[in-house]
Amino acid sequence: APSALTATMGLSGGTATSSGQYMGSTAGLSALLGPLRQSGASISIGSADYLAVMKRWAACSGRSVGSCARFAPEAFVARSDYVGDLLSARGRAAAIEASRSATLLLDAYGGAINQVGADATAFVHRDQLFSIQYLAYGAGARGRVNTAYRQMRPFVSGEAYQNYIDPQLSAWRRAYYAGNWSRLVRVARKYDPDEVFAFRQGIDQ
Repeated sequence: APSALTATMGLSGGTATSSGQYMGSTAGLSALLGPLRQSGASISIGSADYLAVMKRWAACSGRSVGSCARFAPEAFVARSDYVGDLLSARGRAAAIEASRSATLLLDAYGGAINQVGADATAFVHRDQLFSIQYLAYGAGARGRVNTAYRQMRPFVSGEAYQNYIDPQLSAWRRAYYAGNWSRLVRVARKYDPDEVFAFRQGIDQ
């Protein structure tokens, strides 16, 4: 797809839903979605101004900014992975099966994200196709997330999203930062010598 189109997908209970955003005309988007429509998917499209679209992504569609800022915190468990190659048929089947234990949230990469070199910024995941967040609420959430996580092990790259800090992740330095780790340690020594931002999976000095 062109860089003007981005999308996320949710897999839950074996069912797939997706939402996205296209920086272009409604007619252009409709043409891009033709193959998806031909597969039998139910599709709804429309246009909105920038603020309305941002509120939709923040799950605040139809609400004021003030009301969106007020929410009831809810405990959840989450882990993450990256996928660097197209999933095989076995990988797709594993993802569907994993979604029966926990929700899988898939965020597409590509476009502007992948046009930057892996060593150009602190964010190293520039050659990945998409990220997966495993998510569950309520009783038994950790066990359900871990089940889904284990089912996807043969099909993921070993990298993980550092904004989804995972206390169970042992090889987190490689997973979060890969080849950028040494440079980030030097940056931390220079700009945070007192380790104000230190935490259990922070940049070691």
